[in-house]
Amino acid sequence: QRAAAIKNYETALTQLAEKILAAPRNAENYHRRGEIYKDILAKGLSAEFDGAVYFENAEAQMLADFDAAARLDPKKPEYLNARGKVYARFWERELSGFSYFQSEKYKPDLEIVADINRFLLDNENFKAAERDFLKCVELSGGRGKNESFAACDGYGQIRATRAHHLGENEHVAALIGKSRAADAALADWDYTIEAAKANSVKYRSGSGLIQVYLVNKARAAGKFGRDDAALAALGDAEKLLATEDKDQFCQIYSTRAAIFLKQRKFDAALKDADTAIAGSGYWMCQNMLELRGDIYRSRGVIDKALEDYSNLLKTDSALLSGVFWKRGKLYLQTGEYEKAAADFTSAIGYGSLCEKDYELRAKALRLAGNEQAAAEDDKKVSEVS
Repeated sequence: QRAAAIKNYETALTQLAEKILAAPRNAENYHRRGEIYKDILAKGLSAEFDGAVYFENAEAQMLADFDAAARLDPKKPEYLNARGKVYARFWERELSGFSYFQSEKYKPDLEIVADINRFLLDNENFKAAERDFLKCVELSGGRGKNESFAACDGYGQIRATRAHHLGENEHVAALIGKSRAADAALADWDYTIEAAKANSVKYRSGSGLIQVYLVNKARAAGKFGRDDAALAALGDAEKLLATEDKDQFCQIYSTRAAIFLKQRKFDAALKDADTAIAGSGYWMCQNMLELRGDIYRSRGVIDKALEDYSNLLKTDSALLSGVFWKRGKLYLQTGEYEKAAADFTSAIGYGSLCEKDYELRAKALRLAGNEQAAAEDDKKVSEVS
């Protein structure tokens, strides 16, 4: 099958080469040949098989052909979209070496900012792709026209990718929250949301993906410290819950409740948390119990916080070590020292220890009257540190 495919592609390329030789100003022939090279690359046929190398320069030839087509007929959107996707391919390959970490630690802030500029804001391949996509959009009717999103689909892909990289990490988002990088990320989400709306109309696909992108924008805006933008996006997403798509039910209310909690708007936060928990059939909303417990704890309603943490801890999940710590600290406040020590012991069992873990348990054990066990934890403090 591979040999037959290679032969078919070689034949097609030979035929197109003859046509190009006969009509060197025909843009469509270059475009068709570029599509063949793209297909060859997608099928992994640009490689060595049985000691022979096939289509060695397929990627370079693909770009050359798409470039020739776009230059010969610069007013055809599909030619610009095709060339833009090649530059996007090069950019995404560069991104494979992009990371905010070095040796499992964050890079220095200045280095992170420099990398963001290099890979995400001022990258030449991204800019080349964007130029082609923007021209494609213009020739397809302009932004806001459903036709332009379909004809220039590569643009939405690179903007969503960049938005994810800029807004997914808490530390980085806080670092760039007031900069042009955050502006770019939110603008990227706006375009992606517009494209999803256009596709929803064209394919009658519902509002599920639109909700996802609105929630993603809200989460990024929240991390950037731009609460107004986050709340506006969540409000738009909430309106879409009236449709048949409720996939983001829990995410919408949990994200907004967390913002209200940060703003110390406890009534609004509790309202959203209650709504999410009551609608737990839509998603994994039972995890909202932790957030509602946090709201009660911040408000000083200790009994309600303990109730929510306890109900959540009835589930069996290795992700709940933080809830044991939270409940254990509340037990310290209420004077239930043995329960506090038991919770700290459960949390310690999940690993990722530091000296403060043993310090807390030592405190609880000592207050519970177990001096010997507390002294043992005192020794572990120095061992861990």
